[in-house]
This record gives sequence, structure tokens and C-alpha cells, in this order.
Amino acid sequence: MSENRRRVLEMLAEGKVSVEEAERLIGLVDEDGATARAPQEVLPPRKGPARYLRVVVDSNGSGSHVDVRVPLALIKAGVKLHTLVPGNAAEGINKALKDHGIDADVHNLRAEDVEQLIDALSELEVHVQDGSDSVRVYCE
Repeated sequence: MSENRRRVLEMLAEGKVSVEEAERLIGLVDEDGATARAPQEVLPPRKGPARYLRVVVDSNGSGSHVDVRVPLALIKAGVKLHTLVPGNAAEGINKALKDHGIDADVHNLRAEDVEQLIDALSELEVHVQDGSDSVRVYCE
């Protein structure tokens, strides 16, 4: 069974898609298990705000598979943690960032900025296909 078929069946079992939606999605998968269209079209429409940033790497030539799911709440928590960073450590962080070409000040991090970042990320959908290898980055 192809990875995409398995994912559609899992979404059906979890109640994320209806039987009709699952039939439509499986219809997009051809006989060999490759998608007839780009893999991001197999993803069901998201209901509600994004909760996770997902990175999936498939290297079918070598059989490698990486699937990373990062909670967006982790980004929010990270911004709140900056208030715990002592002033002298923050200066060191700012210097290290500047040494790497990033002009930022950890003192200026605000929760509102993170909300805007997460809103922008929720619209992110990237798919790169090179032969049998693919990389997908999206929010769910």
C-alpha cells in the first residue's frame, strides 16, 4: 500500500475526512502509489487554525523517509522564554546573531510578532519534487 493511500485511510479512521472525501483522495492516487497530482493536493482542507509545522522528506531512491511535526505552540513558548534570559546573556545572543548576519535584538521579541509569524506560516505550503525524491513543508 502506498504512503498516500495509508495517510488517506488514517485520516478517514481519525474522522478528519468523510468517506466521500477519502474516496476522492484515493481516486487521486494512481495504480503505482504515486500521486496523479502534486502530493500537497492529497492533504485535506484544514479546519481551524494551524497547530503544527510539518516537514516530510521522501527519498524513494534510497528508501529514506523523514517526517517531522513541530507544534506551533513551541514557537509561542520560545518567545515567552526570552523574558527569562538575563541581560548579559541576551547581549551575547544578539552578538552571535549579528556575527552570523542576523540583525536582531532578543529584547524586542513580542507575542504579537509571533502571532503574525504563525498566521503567515499557516498559509505556507512548499513542495519540491526531484525525480523520486520529494520534500514537503506545510502546516496542519
